[in-house]
Amino acid sequence: MRNSCDILIKYDELTFLDYFKKALGNLGFEPLFMDIFFDEFHRPKDDLEYDEEYLMELLSKKIKPQSIMIKNSVYAEGEPYYWLRISLRNDDEFITTLGKNYLFEWSNRDLNFIIDNGFLKEILNSSPFIYCFCFDSADAYQYRDISHDKKERDKQRKSDYSRYTSVRDCGFVAAAEMWFSELYNPVFDILYFNKFKYADFGECAGQTICHIKLFDLYADPSLPENRAKQKAYWNLLITHNVFENYEKNNEIDFDEWVRIKCKRKKSKG
Repeated sequence: MRNSCDILIKYDELTFLDYFKKALGNLGFEPLFMDIFFDEFHRPKDDLEYDEEYLMELLSKKIKPQSIMIKNSVYAEGEPYYWLRISLRNDDEFITTLGKNYLFEWSNRDLNFIIDNGFLKEILNSSPFIYCFCFDSADAYQYRDISHDKKERDKQRKSDYSRYTSVRDCGFVAAAEMWFSELYNPVFDILYFNKFKYADFGECAGQTICHIKLFDLYADPSLPENRAKQKAYWNLLITHNVFENYEKNNEIDFDEWVRIKCKRKKSKG
């Protein structure tokens, strides 16, 4: 069994380090190694010995790594492998309609370490979060989009209801439990969930919050009744053309992307 929790949070320079420190206090494993990815112009640093002081120093700088992965071990087939990855999406020239944000991704045997101690509730109630997914990642990632052909991807989305897919850094999955704030509206107006039978609404810090529970987190997602609930959720997104609209609103001019990257490379030396 492997479960994941993804929390996408609106980036704020003043609060980012506070939430990062809180995440470090709720890893669910002993941190021994870390991977650091800066950008396309620097070689990734993999399997470094974990050094919290070094991480805090890096993240205190104006130019931060694009992603950091903290883990309990170097990956080895069949061995316990748990991790937390932090991905920063705050590049001024490649911002989506979700704005600057960062993603926490936990991958572990279970998620009790952030659920039972109230950490998940705390971060959902206090942070400017955009969405949160808790799901069986072993199930979701076996159906992850791998086709580069749009027609084939669309076909997959209409048949593999547990799949995790990503569009311009925004994740989509029919997770066991999900939370959405109003900050998710550029992707999908959460009020459209109002008639979805598995959704309920609340308010926190002046924001409307939508909570969706398809089934218990540790239930078998492959059970027919659970697949039917995932299908209902997935079909709601398809009915409202969520993927197509988000892709259209966040198209990348590839030539411009290459031009900016080359310009940066020259400026770096």
